Parts: sequence; structure tokens; C-alpha cells
Amino acid sequence: MKSGRTHSFLDIRFEDKARHISILVELKNNADNWNKREIEQQLQAYVEYEKVLTGNKIIAIIANTEDERVWVWWGSDLKIDDAHKRTNQFEILSFDEYADLYLGRKNNKQEVIRSTYALNEKLHGYGIPEKRRSQFVGTCLLCLKNGLLFKDQPTKSIIGGMVDILENLLVKDLNKAEKLVALKGVLEDQKIEELKKENFADILVFIKRITIRRTIE
Repeated sequence: MKSGRTHSFLDIRFEDKARHISILVELKNNADNWNKREIEQQLQAYVEYEKVLTGNKIIAIIANTEDERVWVWWGSDLKIDDAHKRTNQFEILSFDEYADLYLGRKNNKQEVIRSTYALNEKLHGYGIPEKRRSQFVGTCLLCLKNGLLFKDQPTKSIIGGMVDILENLLVKDLNKAEKLVALKGVLEDQKIEELKKENFADILVFIKRITIRRTIE
């Protein structure tokens, strides 16, 4: 039922009445071909209606159905614009993860320790030398934050994408040249070059997930 509203059919809605949080999800097939302004206006209309209907805190999401890209917004007096967009969101999370991020609940020390231990075990299992692990994780994190694409990519292409990102950052910030050159050198390690593409992707997904859980922008 349209009830006089221009946009009336939100694709997915979740609500946690106890925590007064709503998650609104609009799905778009091939979002690149849609008018950005129209999409954001549509989602804004759903946000405004949700505010009136429930008064809840709102997390608004546009998800591209043809790949894993998502665009996420939240904040007080929520507006679907670049100022409220969450630039550290890479994938759909669980309701609890979104709620924790929105409410600013920090992970406790034990959770951080468990994540760090699990990542170290994963790197060990994939044959990454202990002396390389810290710099390798730092390199992965830096590249992920700067738009690294890795899904369904062979290891050679993933490394090539990382090198391109580091070289671009080097041009932009000569003050960090020594550090960036060192990180780039990590990727030349034979054990990293020999990683199977699915193992490399698994490491990157794990790093993205624990980073999202710890980072609140």
C-alpha cells in the first residue's frame, strides 16, 4: 500500500525493538547503471518514513546484487549523503555487528586477543613466515583501506593490485616513502607469491572482518 508516498516498497527491513534499531536494505542489480542521486533519494524517503514510524536508530544500506559491494549509512539525524556514508564498510554484516558498531560498543580485550591469535594461526597455516607476518598484515590492511579488489582474482593479480596501490600512495606521500617501499618489498617474499588465490582471499576477508569490528568512524 503506497499511502501517498513516492517510494513505498523497501526490499528488506529488520528491527530490534529492544535496542530500538532498524536496518533498511535496498537491493539494486548493477548499481553502477543507476542514477546515484535517485537511489539516495529513494533510500532517504525510506529513512524518513522509518523515523516517523518507529523513532528508531537507523542503519541504511544499498546492496548491489551482482557482486559483494555495499554502501552503508548511519548516524544521528541520518542523511543519505557522503558525510554519513561509512567508508570502512566492505560487506554485509550481521544485525548484531551493525548494532555494536552503531552503538559504539568496543570489543573487549579478550576478543581482540582471540582475533589476533586466530589470524596468526591462519598465516602460519598458509606458510607465511613469522618474520613477515606483521608487515604483511599491515600491507593488506593498507591496501584494503585504499580499495583493493581481490574477489576471484589470481594471486599474481592481487599482488599486482597491491603494488599499484602502494606506488600510488608513495607518489602522494613522499614522507612515508621508506615505510611504503618496505611494505612493497614484503610482497616479493616467495611464500606470499606462492599463496593459493583462495588462501590469499581468505586472509584478506579475515583482516577486513576484524578491522570492521574494531573500527568505528
